[in-house]
Amino acid sequence: MQVSVRTDTGKTRTVNQDYVYSTTSPIGPLSNLFVVADGMGGYKSGDFASRFATEQLAECVTGTGSGDDVQSVLYRAFERADRALVEAAADREDLAGTGTTLVAATVNDGELTVGNVGDSRLYLFRNELEQITEDHNRVSLMLKNGQLTPEEARIHRDKNKITRAIGYHGLPDFFSLPVRSGDRLLICTDGLTNMVDDETIGAVLKRPISSGEICDVLIDLANEHGGEDNITVMLIDINGEVEAC
Repeated sequence: MQVSVRTDTGKTRTVNQDYVYSTTSPIGPLSNLFVVADGMGGYKSGDFASRFATEQLAECVTGTGSGDDVQSVLYRAFERADRALVEAAADREDLAGTGTTLVAATVNDGELTVGNVGDSRLYLFRNELEQITEDHNRVSLMLKNGQLTPEEARIHRDKNKITRAIGYHGLPDFFSLPVRSGDRLLICTDGLTNMVDDETIGAVLKRPISSGEICDVLIDLANEHGGEDNITVMLIDINGEVEAC
C-alpha cells in the first residue's frame, strides 16, 4: 500500500483545523490505519479537537489486544475519542463547544472497514468514483428525502451544518467491502468536496500522474474554486494483496 497526503489551509481560513494520521504498518490488532479529522469550523479550538480525537483513537487501537473483530476495535476507539473530547471540553473553558468529524479506515485480509462521524468522506475509486461513507449533515438528509439535487446539495447554505460529531456524543456508522489490487481509497474533508464535484474528482483520479501529483491537483482545484475551508486529501493505493497481521 502506498499513501499520499496533502493538507492546505485554503484561501479564507487562517488556521488549519484538519488533522491526518496514517500507518501502513500493524497497529494493535489492525494491519494498518488511516484517519482524517476536521475540527468544527466556527467553534473554539477546532484544531485541538481534530488532533486530540485522532490521537485518542490511535492510542486506543494501539492498546487493543488480538481477538476482537475489526469493527469492534474501531468502535471502541471512536467511543474513547468522543468521551475524551467531551471530558476535555468540560474541564477547559477555552474548549467549550468544540468538536470534530472523524473518518478511520483499515484494510485487513482484503476487506476495507471504515467508520465515520460527520461529513468528511471516504471514496473508493475503481474505474469510477464511489462515495462509501454517508454524510451526517442536514443537507444529506434533504438529499435523501428528494428535496435537493446533488448539485443543489453541494452548494446549499446549510452544507456545513453537521448533525453528528465527535465531542457531541457522536457515534460512528460503519461500512465494509472487499478491495483488491489496483483500487484507490480517497479520504478527504469537505474543504475538497464542497469546492469540487465528484465527477471532476473522478476525472483527476484517472489521470496518468503520480498519487502525490493527484493530491496536489485536487488541492489546487479546491482553492481555484474558492478555497473556503481547510482542504485535506489522503490517497491510498492498494498494490497487491494486504495480509492481516
